Amino acid sequence: MSRKLYKMGRALLFCLLVFCMVLQLNRIFIRKSLEKPWDMSNKIGGFYNSADDYDLYFLGTSHSYCSFNPLAIYDNTGMKSYVFATQRQPLGATFYYMKDVIKKHKPKYIVVDVFGCLLKNEKDEGVVHSYVDDMAMSFNKLAMIYRVVPREMKAEAILPLIKYHDRWGELEPKDYHVRYRDYRDPYRGYVALEGHSDKFREDMKGGLRNLMAPRISDEVKKELLAMRTYCNERNIQLILVKTPTWEEASYEKPLKELEDFINDEGFTYMNFNPRKEAMGLTPKDYYDGYHLNTVGGEKFTAFFVEKMKEKGMERKGAKDHRWLDERAKQKREFENFTQ
Repeated sequence: MSRKLYKMGRALLFCLLVFCMVLQLNRIFIRKSLEKPWDMSNKIGGFYNSADDYDLYFLGTSHSYCSFNPLAIYDNTGMKSYVFATQRQPLGATFYYMKDVIKKHKPKYIVVDVFGCLLKNEKDEGVVHSYVDDMAMSFNKLAMIYRVVPREMKAEAILPLIKYHDRWGELEPKDYHVRYRDYRDPYRGYVALEGHSDKFREDMKGGLRNLMAPRISDEVKKELLAMRTYCNERNIQLILVKTPTWEEASYEKPLKELEDFINDEGFTYMNFNPRKEAMGLTPKDYYDGYHLNTVGGEKFTAFFVEKMKEKGMERKGAKDHRWLDERAKQKREFENFTQ
């Protein structure tokens, strides 16, 4: 009996060692996005390492992370926020992102950009790994992988080493030395885009049209209702928004269908597309047809802050000088951008 237990112990120890080795290899080989402005490893991983208590979270796609500037919002309202979003993130994944932020700290408000509701249910590896790789491992993440990630990508979503094992020739010192606990983002998830790219002209021809779903699926509608119920049960206000894009014709029809559903169900919703003139936005305020640059971001944030104050979304009293210092530094950095 003792010999049998000894063998079982050795087998368990061996499995544990293999598991630890795989985790280490996974950490080394996984692709790390650390170069600004697209340092998404810092932005997603940095959320889990942040010690701040947040009043407000912004979720969704790149339309969220290029629009909402938490440091500017704090400077004007005293409310701390974080943008927890990834490119072309499907709404199903956003629901699990929402669960993660609420688990870390229960906010007063959650703002979700609805662009993810309009997208096709595509099987794009880059999109999948952008919302999976940097999310902290938990039962919530495993549930997201099981329910949202396409079947043929589930294994590499759980164990990215399957996808990245051939990166031997690309490995850099940062791949060996960076730990998950090292991720930090002083911009709190905001992606600061510089200038006006050549892609703007291409986007104005309707560059997103091929990504749009022909209609709003029943699954998306159920997801939105479930998200609202989840927030209501925790006394959190869910606010749906459409951030302003310069090109909007490519998704005008599905957005109208979504808005009909949103209004019928009584969601709190704001579409900022018709208010571009009121914000003073021009084509030069956009990096491309769909994403604001820092100049446009400042204009949009100022407008959004006024809407926040109208709804009582403001915190009075002494402010955190660390946040104010980071905002002052951010302003200086923006002054050096080419616009």
